[in-house]
Amino acid sequence: MTEAVSQATTSAPARRVDPSCAAIVVLYVLLCAAYIAVIPPGYGPDEREHTNSIRLLAEHGQLSVYLGGTKGGTGGGHALHPPLYYASQIPMYYLARKPGPEVAGRTILAMRLTSVLWGLLTLWQLWLFLRETFPERRHVRLAVFGFIAFLPEFMLVSSVVNNDIAAAFFGILLLRKLAAMLREGSSTRLAVHVGLAMAGFAWAKAQMIMLLPLGVGWLLCLVLWKRTDLRRALRDGAIAYGLLVVLGCWWYLRNWTIYGHIMPPGLEQWGPHGPDGRLMTPMEVYTSGLFAPLLWRSLVGLAASVWAQVDWFLNPPPPTVFSVPVPSVVPYALLGLLSAAAMAGHVRTWLVRRRAAVELSEEELTVSRIAWLSYAEFGLIYLAVTYMAIFVHLGWYQGGRYLCPADWALALFVVLGLAKLWPAAERRLVYVAPGLLLALNGLCLFNLIAILNPAYVVR
Repeated sequence: MTEAVSQATTSAPARRVDPSCAAIVVLYVLLCAAYIAVIPPGYGPDEREHTNSIRLLAEHGQLSVYLGGTKGGTGGGHALHPPLYYASQIPMYYLARKPGPEVAGRTILAMRLTSVLWGLLTLWQLWLFLRETFPERRHVRLAVFGFIAFLPEFMLVSSVVNNDIAAAFFGILLLRKLAAMLREGSSTRLAVHVGLAMAGFAWAKAQMIMLLPLGVGWLLCLVLWKRTDLRRALRDGAIAYGLLVVLGCWWYLRNWTIYGHIMPPGLEQWGPHGPDGRLMTPMEVYTSGLFAPLLWRSLVGLAASVWAQVDWFLNPPPPTVFSVPVPSVVPYALLGLLSAAAMAGHVRTWLVRRRAAVELSEEELTVSRIAWLSYAEFGLIYLAVTYMAIFVHLGWYQGGRYLCPADWALALFVVLGLAKLWPAAERRLVYVAPGLLLALNGLCLFNLIAILNPAYVVR
């Protein structure tokens, strides 16, 4: 281990339960219970298809095969996704199943508890990551932790039957193990952990394809930063990606043998089509003039839905809270101000350091590089979702839940930016973000109860 790595490694605080962390977890569970009670069974995103896939696997030992339509598979299941999340739901399915042509509502409600468990596992890995990255900055740890725990979109995937929460778990696990390579140096042990995390991601959701370049790029960065040598990086890269190929590619090979492609068909039915009814190629989208408006639509939709389902924030006609109208522009305006303040903090710090020619300490440099690693993870998924929203499935333009495996990047950006904006008030300022998100959950629940359920739920 090099001297630089030794200096960058900081001993973690004593292993004990942080009471504030425990309080956040309790609030998270209570909010999950509220969303489970408020969202009617089967009304989560693709929830019926996911529960049908679970039933097919549990009762017949079969995986759904694409038959036609958008995602229609055998047994009414979701044919687009790997089976790890579905397999994890089998015990709860058997505990709560009820005979009938469809999965019963009480069975769906029970299986949502498994999603909460996945969410708790995700928060556990996030807390370990934060404790390892910020051993001496408890307020930053708690602010980032609370940000994710109270993020309405994270609450959504934690409270319905949907495999996005399993993808989120493996997203933070992968980030944590890659960050450990920076602090400790590359090793066979960490390479095995990274490979297992990537394989788990591949079995949880097909988004893993989006993150394939992350490990390679990170190992090259470790070589450039002299945290490892090229020979060791090549060895550890071979171990990690070898485990991914051996353990994680079965689902995609299965798809290839069935469909002649690593992903089942169906999504293209929602892509941009030309006058002849044929799916347009990316070049045709460019030359037709559709690219710019579709890109703008995706940028706006993802910026809104990364925080919450877009219809969870109050839509016109606006209801009233204590006789005061609360239109949807208010929460987005507050979140926009929060993001702008965080950006101002990052810019301010960069300008101050540049003018004073201040070099980062080893600890600050390590934190900065880990933050940029999280931004890279977010960026890769964001680019892939944007590509899908423009060229493959136009409905993905509001696919904020597909970004959940990297939402920690958003939390780190906002919290660290607020901490830099006014260093003297850092300990208080960083809690603005999770406090605002906690309050917005009340707004979301109110909207679901007062507007969405009465308007859309079939009784």
